[in-house]
Formats: sequence, structure tokens, C-alpha cells
Amino acid sequence: MDPMAAAGGAEAKKAHGWVGVAPGGACAELTPDELAEAGKKARKELLSGARPARAPPHLLLSIGTPGAGKSTVAAAVVAHRAPSEHYVSIDFDLAFRYHPRFADVWDLPSAVTGKPTGVGAALGYLFCNEAVEQVFLEILRGLLAADGPRYNIILQSHDHDFLITAKLHGYRTTLLYVGAPVAVAQARCRARAIATGKFLSPTLAAQDDLVRSMWEEYRDRAPWLALWADSFLIVDNGRGDPKENAKKAKPVDVRAPGCEEDWRAPMRAAEARVVAASGEKNPTPKKRARGGGVGSFFQGLNDGLAKESGSAPRSSRKTSR
Repeated sequence: MDPMAAAGGAEAKKAHGWVGVAPGGACAELTPDELAEAGKKARKELLSGARPARAPPHLLLSIGTPGAGKSTVAAAVVAHRAPSEHYVSIDFDLAFRYHPRFADVWDLPSAVTGKPTGVGAALGYLFCNEAVEQVFLEILRGLLAADGPRYNIILQSHDHDFLITAKLHGYRTTLLYVGAPVAVAQARCRARAIATGKFLSPTLAAQDDLVRSMWEEYRDRAPWLALWADSFLIVDNGRGDPKENAKKAKPVDVRAPGCEEDWRAPMRAAEARVVAASGEKNPTPKKRARGGGVGSFFQGLNDGLAKESGSAPRSSRKTSR
């Protein structure tokens, strides 16, 4: 039975050991010294054991809705396609781990037993993550523009301009779209939130709508974002072993030669592949009745979090993600 249906609101928090923490109180603003220390720690850990890339270096940006399995699939793709290469993995959704008060916020006491749960303040996740995202942003920019050793990079970010930035700095670039049916992604997000506190609160009423919004966003835009990349890969990760699914990834050409008379032909084919990987039978992406975008997604999530916690909404900051 769906734990969201079995227990809602305060009951869900009690059943799963959650303690509601207002976003504003979960993570205070960091001082310059704290940010500098977080940057040193993050850089040391992210580059631990890293080996420089063979020229030219490669950046793989994975996109898709939360719950699609982007991190697992991206790692499996490079392991299969470039087994002799080493990649530095930068996931902006994990910046929170380098917050100086991460341990205090993440290991909250159970509302039932009073013992540490190993689970964080889900209601404050995005706000805590935003506080330290600048650290990842500076590390990534430094790696891309480095005059010294260059590293292959797996990037998890909602700022797609990094495809252009990487290209300007001499990187080969790949856009990886990881698809899954929206119901599968929603279920994975609920399970992950309850188990780890990552990204979404299991008590957030709008959670499924938010996941669907982002699913629609990437389903419709992936082929067009691929125009910025040297190569475009699509993986259907709706079922089965993600590592085996990654092995089935095939390059999709959105700029096929000889299409001057019908430049839309390769794009239509790419759109159909993305839609199929997203778990839909309709080969034509649906028209969205409302506006939106990734920025609107995060603004909606921030507003929902603030409403549940009783704090004032904060503006989302898409550019650093």
C-alpha cells in the first residue's frame, strides 16, 4: 500500500520518524569562512582519485525528471562506453552534504522515540541545498576553465547552459536523457523521500504534480537541448536493471546530414524516441496548456514547502542548479 495514502500530514511524519523543520530555521546563512571551508572539503572529495582526461575532455549532462534514475544511469553509461576513462561526478542536488551543519540537520531525532533517524529535514531540503550550491558552481566553473589538468565530468544540473560553457572551453559534450513513465518516477520519489529525505517531502501534497511538471518539461525540451551537445543519448529506465538499460543507449542524431529540405525530420524522430522512453504511446509530445519551465518547477516547490512549514516563500534560483 502507498505509504502516502496510508498516512498523511502529521500522521505520516509520526509513522516515518519525520520531524518538521521550518526551512528558514533548518539552515542559517553561511559565512564567507564557512563557504570557503565547504569549498575546500567538496573539491577534495570530488577530485579524490581523479585522473586527467585524454584530450579532449568530455562532459556528460544527464537530464530527466526526479525519480528517473539519472545518477545511476549516467555512471553506467560512461562505465560502458568509456571503461578506461575516469569521471568526476558533480550533482548539484547533493551540495547539501557539504553544509557545515549537515550532520545536525540530517540526523534528526524521531518524533516517536527521540533517537537519531538518519533522515534529514525534508521540509527544508531545498533551502539547505541552496545555501551551499555556490560551492559546486565555483568548482565546476574552475574545472571547465582550468589551464592545468582537465577532467571528464558527469554533471547533474538543471542549468543547461553548461553544455555551451563546456564546449567553449574545448570539451566534447553529451546530453543524456533518462526517461521513465511519470507514475514510476512519482513512486520512486515518494519512496526516496520517505527513506532518505532527499529533495521532496513525503508530506507535500503537490509532490506528484511537481514531478509530472518536470517530467513534461524534459520530455518536450530534451531534443531541442540536444542541439547544444555534440551527441545525444536516450535511455528508457522505466523498468529493469539501470546498468543494463544504460548499455542499450544509442546515439540519436538531431542534425542528420542531407536534411536541408526538411530540417524537422531528424527532430521529429528524436522527439518520438524521447516520448517512448518517457513511457507514452503517443509518438507526438503533448502540447502543454500552461506555462512553466524548470524555474517554475522550483518556485512551485519552494512555495509548497513554505506553505507547509508556515514560513514565507522564497524565490527559486535556477541559474545555480
